[in-house]
Amino acid sequence: MLGMDGSLVFIEYVFWVATLNVVSITLFGLVPYLLGTVVAMAMGVEKDLEAVLVGRGAILLIGYMVVFLLMGYGHTVARFFNWTRVQHVLGIGFIIVKVALLLALEVAIFPTLSGWWIDICSLKLCDSTLADRINYLYTAPGTTTFLHWLVGMVFVFYFASFVLLLRQVMRPGVLWFLKNLNDPDFHPIQEMITYSVMKHVRRFAISCVVFGVSILLIVWAPLTFIGFTLPGVIPTVWR
Repeated sequence: MLGMDGSLVFIEYVFWVATLNVVSITLFGLVPYLLGTVVAMAMGVEKDLEAVLVGRGAILLIGYMVVFLLMGYGHTVARFFNWTRVQHVLGIGFIIVKVALLLALEVAIFPTLSGWWIDICSLKLCDSTLADRINYLYTAPGTTTFLHWLVGMVFVFYFASFVLLLRQVMRPGVLWFLKNLNDPDFHPIQEMITYSVMKHVRRFAISCVVFGVSILLIVWAPLTFIGFTLPGVIPTVWR
């Protein structure tokens, strides 16, 4: 019924699939997590991260950062001793981990940070405090992180759409510090591979400053002005 003929060829296929799964989970899951755990224990934050479900993802991210640094160091050593094959293998692994970390930064970490910053700037709206949000994070870490990521992703999407509209009415070069998603020469994966890590760090810092200031002007400043001029409007009481 399931297509299992019981032949030696089928058993060989099952063996190789199971072996590849075990090796992949060990190399790409267990080893980075163990490295991240060792680094977190050395920093003294391992218990704090383990107390939060999302902290396991942070530990895995730390592990991948350690793997990234080790591959970069190994690639430098292999180039110094002229070990061509080792240098080639470590170079490919370095690029793969680099692209994976940058994708996680762009798709997961940055929207989550934006969502948290929006939440912090809008605490006055519901008469909440940062301690309440931290308590929610420890109570329901998965839901809290997902909601902040969702809010941040929606804001990033509409902000990018607004920037595209601005580019249509402004002269070229005014918004040079923001990426043009409509540019036919824009290839994000290729840029992740070719650009240096420091350039990506500078671009990420510029994006954080631009989005952070925008959220302050869009969310915090209006709420502060309304609270100062109309004290009875804020905070909003939901009944």
